[in-house]
Amino acid sequence: MSGADAVSALVLGAGSGERFGRSKAFLTADGETLVERAVRLVAPVAAEVLVGLHPQDVERGSALLAGGRARVMAGGATRHDTVRILLGHATGPLVLLHEVARPFVTPDLVAGVLDAARRHGAAALYTLASERDAVALRDGDTLVQPLRRAHVVRTQTPNAFRRTLLLDAYDAVGDRAADAESTSALVALAGHPVHLVPGRPDNRKITLPEDWPPDSDSTYGD
Repeated sequence: MSGADAVSALVLGAGSGERFGRSKAFLTADGETLVERAVRLVAPVAAEVLVGLHPQDVERGSALLAGGRARVMAGGATRHDTVRILLGHATGPLVLLHEVARPFVTPDLVAGVLDAARRHGAAALYTLASERDAVALRDGDTLVQPLRRAHVVRTQTPNAFRRTLLLDAYDAVGDRAADAESTSALVALAGHPVHLVPGRPDNRKITLPEDWPPDSDSTYGD
């Protein structure tokens, strides 16, 4: 099995949007909601697309995506809960993990992270945390440890994993999942190496209201 036949795409959009002020799944740019955009991006490389939305958004999302291959279901209370729910329905040996809050990713980045996961078992996009400023760890208002900036990175989605590896990672980590702020961090916490693939600074995440709209032609969905 190879190519799209081997891939289950999981699209995360179940967050309440507490920091943003509303769900991001239905923000609209160029006449397309972010959940539609995410599905359109991953569909060409996947045999199945599983979308996790907030329970109150499932009916709206299902209607919006009706007629396509995407299956919409209720996500969980946390990001990791949603991943586990979708993972339980995935059938492909390779899992591509994306999120509606990162609408600016390009097909070449998707292809690159999938290729790396096929070769290494786990892969994540990254950029350097800082190319200019010194970086360090802190404890409250005290600097604890300086770090080499070339060694400190920001991870991005999409990530990609062998499905069995990701299942094993969640089982191994168990209650420590809350210590990992991303799926790739959880996999690393479980002891699996995660291969880093160069991402791009413009593959930014919509987190706060000032992150959106990206241009004057973009609007909030109804």
